[in-house]
Amino acid sequence: MPRGFLSVALLCVALAFAPAEAALIGYWNFDEPSGATAIDASGSGMTGALQGTVARVVGHSVGSALDFNNGGSGGQVLIGNVAAAFAAVNTQATVAFWQFGAASQPQSQTIFSGKNSGGGRVLQSHLPWGDSTVYWDAGNSYDRINKGAAASEFKGQWNFWVFTKNSAAGTMAIYLNGNPVPWHSGAGKPLNMAGITQFAIGSEIGGNYYQGRIDDFAVWNTALTPA
Repeated sequence: MPRGFLSVALLCVALAFAPAEAALIGYWNFDEPSGATAIDASGSGMTGALQGTVARVVGHSVGSALDFNNGGSGGQVLIGNVAAAFAAVNTQATVAFWQFGAASQPQSQTIFSGKNSGGGRVLQSHLPWGDSTVYWDAGNSYDRINKGAAASEFKGQWNFWVFTKNSAAGTMAIYLNGNPVPWHSGAGKPLNMAGITQFAIGSEIGGNYYQGRIDDFAVWNTALTPA
């Protein structure tokens, strides 16, 4: 079982999961000691290719994390073979990860991106954009919620973010550091998320490269509850 995301010492709600959990479709813990790949520990077979300026650094608790675009020309993890696993992402989705923004933040960039065959965004977040706003986009032609963030929420320390979408209920939410009360949420968001054929961590698939560290990145085909 992968390690828990949050610790009691942080007064956060513990979130742990097993790779065999049916709703978990992708999990990249970035704990490989070396090499240019990131293994998908969920068993879905979506190996990530490290591209551009990506360095292995100490993780948020144990193991390693990836440092993106740290003084370089841009870096990303381009995930392969995504169409089959992401076919399960339709009416519900959750994306969760740890991040530690670089001192250069805020920058106008994308921390993860899932697109369809036409290049349209289906799952994506700017965390943050250059105006310190966090954006969560989900759905073909995408529904969106967004909120301005304090600097401590996106840079200079490890923060744990969870993004959820339930198109049947029309809800989207963002959770921060295990607080069961959403950091931000929205209603009236009905667009489904089918058709993802491309997915990248640390960029908008070849652009808007993220500057900072990312660890324990996971995707589910359900909208996780605060519990």
